[in-house]
Amino acid sequence: MQGHFECVKCGKKYRESENVLTCIHGKYYDYLEYRPARRAVMNPPIMGEGSTPLIRLKNMGVKYGLQNLYAKDEGKNPTGSFKDRESALLVGKALQMGLREVFCISSGNAGASLSAYANVAGLECTCYIPKGASRSKKAIIRLFGGRITEMDGSYEEIYRKVIDSVPGGWNCTLNPYRSEADKQIAYEIFQKIGIPDKIIVPCGNGTNIAGIWKGFTEIADSGKWQKLPMMIGVQVNGAAPLKAALDNGKEFEILAKIPESVAEGIIASESYSSPKAVRAIKDSGGSVIEVSENEIKQALKECLKYESLLMEPTSAAAFAAVPKVGILAKDKIVVIITASGAKSLEAVSEITGFLRNTDKIKNPA
Repeated sequence: MQGHFECVKCGKKYRESENVLTCIHGKYYDYLEYRPARRAVMNPPIMGEGSTPLIRLKNMGVKYGLQNLYAKDEGKNPTGSFKDRESALLVGKALQMGLREVFCISSGNAGASLSAYANVAGLECTCYIPKGASRSKKAIIRLFGGRITEMDGSYEEIYRKVIDSVPGGWNCTLNPYRSEADKQIAYEIFQKIGIPDKIIVPCGNGTNIAGIWKGFTEIADSGKWQKLPMMIGVQVNGAAPLKAALDNGKEFEILAKIPESVAEGIIASESYSSPKAVRAIKDSGGSVIEVSENEIKQALKECLKYESLLMEPTSAAAFAAVPKVGILAKDKIVVIITASGAKSLEAVSEITGFLRNTDKIKNPA
């Protein structure tokens, strides 16, 4: 039995099909949510993705004055990021629909992940990436069997060029199934600690925060729960299109000029899942918090020193936001680690300065 797609703006419903990617309001933006025929039914794991650890951070909790601070470590997925959940569902759907080729616009976690899952499934995968992407990122995509098409311009420019050109293969970047995969994070958190008070998520396109919120709304509906978590998105100072959209009462905003950042996974002039992410943040009573480069670097160092958590700088941005969120000592707070730092060791090492033994911080407890 098939599900359907539903627009978060106008409520229009679409029959489930590989040809339906978004609604009529804008071809670059993700307006559709997938409504499966049966809720919370997912394909079986392809490479062991999901069921990632929810870690209680006792040392960081002491530092922030919090009794119930947790990290949901998505870096423990097979290729090291939450994108594996999306790739698994997308590749599974591609196989069901008899498709043989997929593509994405990404030089980072999404490209590596989709290449790996497509390779296991015997599908062709093309990754459209900026010419300036690092050699290591290109190497990871190729190691997993992905084809690379290098293009001039920023990520946003390449994204629009690819959407306009309608290349061969199934678009796995602008795709309503992605947030459906991310909602499973909410179910896993709920199984461990119930419904938290706040979820803090680093946001680039905003698909992840939209999916997590969708999962919690389904849990609340099925169990008649009165409480839902407040969704807190985190973006970089001067590169926070979700915050601009919220502040201006719009579905999305395009920023004219943005700075460079060590948090390369969330640096963005626009967020393509903004219609869904903005709705999730607004409906939950949440907000978007901006953090600085120094705050991100400091948070990365503290996570390593206090909890031995190796994460990409993008995920450290979420920890940098914790002191800026109004939190009670007993609140249950979950910070989403979107990816491991294993693929960003050069950046992590540069930021931390190769921590010396004499620099080690004693257990704050």
